This record gives sequence, C-alpha cells and structure tokens, in this order.
Amino acid sequence: MPIHDWTRVDAGMVHNLHQDWTIEICRTLNRGLLPPDYLAMTDQRVDGTEPDMITVRAGVPAAPGGLAVADAPPRARQIARVESDAAVYARRANRIVYDGGNGLTAYVDPVAVGDPLPDVPVFLAPGWYVNLPLEQTYLASWEVTPKPIRDLLAPR
Repeated sequence: MPIHDWTRVDAGMVHNLHQDWTIEICRTLNRGLLPPDYLAMTDQRVDGTEPDMITVRAGVPAAPGGLAVADAPPRARQIARVESDAAVYARRANRIVYDGGNGLTAYVDPVAVGDPLPDVPVFLAPGWYVNLPLEQTYLASWEVTPKPIRDLLAPR
C-alpha cells in the first residue's frame, strides 16, 4: 500500500497514526530484527533529547563499528553532514537522524505520496545496522487506524 496524503487531515489525526507507527516499529524490531541483547523502546530521554524511538543493548557496552548486521549497504544515501548550531536544532527536531559520533549524519530516501515505503537502516553503531521494513510497519498501523480517518484519506 502506498503512503497516504496526510496533509488532507488535521494534525491530531496524523499524530494518532504517528504514535501507533512508532510503537509498531519497536514491535517489529523487538520481534527478532535486532541482534540478541538489543531492544527498541519509544519515548525515552537520551542526553536531553526525546527521540521517538531508541535501540539499546541491555547491560553491554556499545558494539564496535564496522560489524555489518545486514548483507547489503543501506539504500538510503548520505546527503549531508550537519555541524554546529544546525546540529543542535536537528537534534531537537522530530526527524530521522543518526549521530555517528563525528557530527550529525542524515540519511534520506525521498518518498512521494502514492509511493511504497522503502526498507531503511536502523543504525546500532557506526557501520552497524539492521534494515527496517517501513512499508510493513506502516500497513500494520494503517490497519488499526480508525475507519473514519481512513475514509478521509481514501483516494478521491
């Protein structure tokens, strides 16, 4: 199912799906996508930031860089490194970002309304990630979105 045009409904309806989708992403990661001893959690405070979701390794120091969990590199491409004041703002914003320790790095895979969602990397450490099936998690959240909201987003 392609992504819907959420600009057609008010922010509260978008927020409802967003909250459910974040939890579904954690459920999907916790069902076996993450390596043993790793877990995903929502709405955790980390160094003053409030990301939608974090992955952590329970009771173990961070994994060393360079170990690949996936067999192929991420499809998303690095388009920019953000430094200084812009990095501070980006950490406060509600965006998908990865802090690899050498400044903030954003990975972007542009998607238009009507496009299927790609799998995206969830970085556990520099160079170490698992692929998250965004389409699958979006569909799971869409299926439990209240019918009146789904009806508002039906193709015209």
